[in-house]
Amino acid sequence: MPVQAHTIVGRAVEREVVNTFIGSIERGPAIMVVEGESGIGKSVLWREGLEIARRRSFVVLDCRPIQAEAQLAFTALGDLLDAVPDDVFAGLPAPQRRALDVALLRAEPDGEELSHRAVAVGVVGALCALARTAPLVVGIDDEQWLDAASQRVLAFVLRRMREERIGVLVARRPDVGSGPWMRASWTGCCGHTSGRAWVDGRPHSSSAARGAIP
Repeated sequence: MPVQAHTIVGRAVEREVVNTFIGSIERGPAIMVVEGESGIGKSVLWREGLEIARRRSFVVLDCRPIQAEAQLAFTALGDLLDAVPDDVFAGLPAPQRRALDVALLRAEPDGEELSHRAVAVGVVGALCALARTAPLVVGIDDEQWLDAASQRVLAFVLRRMREERIGVLVARRPDVGSGPWMRASWTGCCGHTSGRAWVDGRPHSSSAARGAIP
């Protein structure tokens, strides 16, 4: 997904927090939530974070789920993985590759029930393979509209992050409860930077918000 250039005026503190967060990914897994009301500028800050990562030659995978597609299984996951090279999928064990192909509508179902565990393990394998080539940023704007199937996969992934150079940068509205994958990220991701960067005048410290996901 192409990212246009944006200039953020009057957000020096927030920009520095995001810049520091992106840099921390080179040391290991991390997560940051940029939270604010609709129209306050959180998506612009989120895009700025992705652009910083690209300028540092990080791998960037991103998606922007919408409410109208929140009931469609694996929609966000398909958007996230759309730019992953075919050779990364080819390097996965056959059951994982097959499950991902079916989940992402790249192959016809074979009549057997789709193994969601195989899908999730395959995503872990694909992201870790990418992170071995360069630090990886997974960017999700409007997280509150993630479909449930993608949430479960992302929760599975984050619970298994240990030393991988993978960061998750999320933008979301505060008036919609977080999905299970967000709660998992707070308690299961062994990141160096785990917190929120607010864009509406509230405190900017990430440590002050640690564990605040309901």
